[in-house]
Amino acid sequence: QIAGGLLSAAGTVGSFMSDERLKDNIEYIGMENGFKTYEFNYLGSDDKYKGVMAQEVMIDHPDAVDVRNGFYRVNYDAIGVQFEAVG
Repeated sequence: QIAGGLLSAAGTVGSFMSDERLKDNIEYIGMENGFKTYEFNYLGSDDKYKGVMAQEVMIDHPDAVDVRNGFYRVNYDAIGVQFEAVG
């Protein structure tokens, strides 16, 4: 399962795979701490999450983004945004 592997591959506490290439059904929901936030599901999963797009975060905060297995992940603690599962 793609989503489970990606989430567990996040590594550092507060860092999650946030590469838009791994997401589906992306819907803009608002702003949090100056960042656009979205609801989405990871490819291969129906579970919904709220978070940011790494490609957008990289523009002004490249220090909060790194690469793992060829995909971007965001350190949410560094940008003051909450990554969360949506019920």
